Amino acid sequence: MQRISPVVTAGAGRAGFGGIRAGVRRFVVTRLEDGSFSVEGAGPGAAPRFALLSEAVSFARESCAAAPATIELRLGEVMATIRQAKGWPQAVCAEPSGTRGRPL
Repeated sequence: MQRISPVVTAGAGRAGFGGIRAGVRRFVVTRLEDGSFSVEGAGPGAAPRFALLSEAVSFARESCAAAPATIELRLGEVMATIRQAKGWPQAVCAEPSGTRGRPL
């Protein structure tokens, strides 16, 4: 599992989280049973799938041009919500070991 940044709000269950701001893009990144990640909230149609969490987060960032957003991570029974300001300054995860690049 990849390292995840400090979270703003975390909890268990699917009831959702309070404090999600109106007018701010919302993405749901879910780890699927096969280990891949899906991204909901990027637009109409089926949620795209990615092999790595870093790819899923990068896709979400690019799909909203790094505008302020709320990201809900669903990693099995662990759920976390991360709020991103304009430019997405908060690192959500790091690249897998042995790769180069900045945190996503």
